[in-house]
Amino acid sequence: MNKKHAAGKRQEETVKYFLDREFRKDKSVHVFHDVKIDLGDIRAQIDHLVLHHRGFILIESKSIYGGVRVNSQGEWERSYNNNWIGMPSPIKQIDLQCDAIAEILEDNAVKLLDKFLGVQKHFGGMEFDKYVAVSSSAMLDRENMPSDISKSVYKAEFIAQKVKDIVTGDSNRLKMLITNRPVFSSDDIDRLSQFLLSLNGAGSSEASHSKPIIEVQDNPLDSNPTEKAQKTVSISCKKCSASTGLTPAYGKFGYYVSCGNCKTNTSMKQPCPACNDSGSRIKKEGKKYSVVCEKCASKTLISIR
Repeated sequence: MNKKHAAGKRQEETVKYFLDREFRKDKSVHVFHDVKIDLGDIRAQIDHLVLHHRGFILIESKSIYGGVRVNSQGEWERSYNNNWIGMPSPIKQIDLQCDAIAEILEDNAVKLLDKFLGVQKHFGGMEFDKYVAVSSSAMLDRENMPSDISKSVYKAEFIAQKVKDIVTGDSNRLKMLITNRPVFSSDDIDRLSQFLLSLNGAGSSEASHSKPIIEVQDNPLDSNPTEKAQKTVSISCKKCSASTGLTPAYGKFGYYVSCGNCKTNTSMKQPCPACNDSGSRIKKEGKKYSVVCEKCASKTLISIR
């Protein structure tokens, strides 16, 4: 990893830390990191994505040490070794990311959003706020920066407060509905959260939780006694009880397995194997699926064969 890439990763981790610390106990706000979209001709990578009841907030992390200035045309420059050099506009970069996530969401609106008064909701009118989080050591020339750009650029330690101001700025959902402002229901948010996690094949997107999730582990006899195996739970077809030949997939009602024997779909949703709480949810990490329970802070791997 070269120095530039390493600095970029450090900046992303810094922003991640501030966002997760701010919203780790807020179940109405879901924070995702390093969201990769690669579906057909739609490709994008979003450093940080916040889902709340009114829409989305996209944040681009930029590791910039030294001066930063933006001219009236929206062209960015940074100082390096006492010289000013041009750099790609992170505002334009995040605009492209926003277009990509908006397109893929609208393509799946029917299975992601509830109907309201019998009418199917869509993503048109939902808020997509966009911000750039730069290094704390950056020197921003705000005096000469276009005001619309200046309002979209924050240092890493201030970005979480800005996000909080947005998500708490209008908490009266009834008022938003009366004034015809789109709003996500709790079921919408749950489906959107699962969908966003499913987009990232690397499984590095993480939603913030009310408390840390830990692995539920046991200690079976193993060739290496210093290692602990994660506890697993099996799944079988609800119609023919087959436990092999199952293919995981995502649909309107969340994650499920399709039986290769009888073609029946079986939901992965199930009570927590550790405490039997019915409020557990399914989480996808790469090619692995787990039952995650916030009540007992456990995570149990689903065995799919």
